[in-house]
Amino acid sequence: MCCLLVCTEFLCYPTDDRDGSSRHSLSEPSNVVVSEKLLSVYSDSVKSTYKRMRPVEVAPKVEYVELRVVEEDPFKKTKRNAEAFLENMCKANCEWVGSHGNQTIPSDRILAKDENCVKLIFGTPGIGKTTLLRHLTRRYAFGEVKSDFDLVLLFPLREKRISTAKSLPDLLAYYGKDTDIVFQSLSSVLQKSKGRSILFLFDGLDEAVHLLKEEGSCLNQLLHGKLLLEATIVITSRPGSCSHLSQLHLKCFEIQG
Repeated sequence: MCCLLVCTEFLCYPTDDRDGSSRHSLSEPSNVVVSEKLLSVYSDSVKSTYKRMRPVEVAPKVEYVELRVVEEDPFKKTKRNAEAFLENMCKANCEWVGSHGNQTIPSDRILAKDENCVKLIFGTPGIGKTTLLRHLTRRYAFGEVKSDFDLVLLFPLREKRISTAKSLPDLLAYYGKDTDIVFQSLSSVLQKSKGRSILFLFDGLDEAVHLLKEEGSCLNQLLHGKLLLEATIVITSRPGSCSHLSQLHLKCFEIQG
């Protein structure tokens, strides 16, 4: 399988804190030994889960084919493709920002921190969105790729334990079952830092769009800056659900077959 991951950036008109204007400058993490140990134990548990995970569950003997990542102007596509793209991204509210040509970029750029706190990866069904995240987190766990974050957390929105999580401790409890971590304590540590060293990977927005309308859902609170304001969030979705994020400042990646 050969795929293209095309990156475009949009500036929408935000109605919340996720426009970056109220984000605080990064400061040095707390040097509290207990907090560091707690984060270390949790991170090790998360990585252990990733190491046991294969990118493609249904074909365990098939190795992952590296994506070619391209950052380009979506309006250089055919008129039909451009019109469909704009429709999915709520064209009335979006303005394309900048042009980067056809510069090839590595797919693990997703694990890097930049000025965009919310990133969207979209593509047609079966194109490789879930596989990409599973592949990247597995390589991250084995130390094959570097990340700018202390915690990289992959949450499949299709799973009930994720979609029904109403608090940060509930969400964090998806991992760490093999530890004696008190998730309320872990949550307090992360909230003190406003989540500046955390990357959330939410897979499958199209399967849980209703969470964007539920004020109590963790996804809604994270996206609107009510929880861990300085955390970075990556979301995957089919094109039809992209418009639900049109009020956020997004960097968009398209996976193409």
